[in-house]
Amino acid sequence: QGSTIYSCCVLITRTLTCDVCTWSLFVTMFIKHILGVDSDHDGIFGQTAAHYGTVEQQGRLTLHLHMLLWIKGSYSPQEIRD
Repeated sequence: QGSTIYSCCVLITRTLTCDVCTWSLFVTMFIKHILGVDSDHDGIFGQTAAHYGTVEQQGRLTLHLHMLLWIKGSYSPQEIRD
């Protein structure tokens, strides 16, 4: 009984670790190839001047990303208001 619970815990931990590693690779590739950060091309929105993101975990242990992008040459918030 005890070893079965331990085996389940090990499996869950390995699965979550694998998910996080896969997610990290996916986000890194998205930032590089789609947003053009640290690459030789602009991103799909233009030249990314800066970016910030945070990852959250949903109720089903799935991850999702919130990002804020600064695009070089785009309007500032004040210019949009005016």
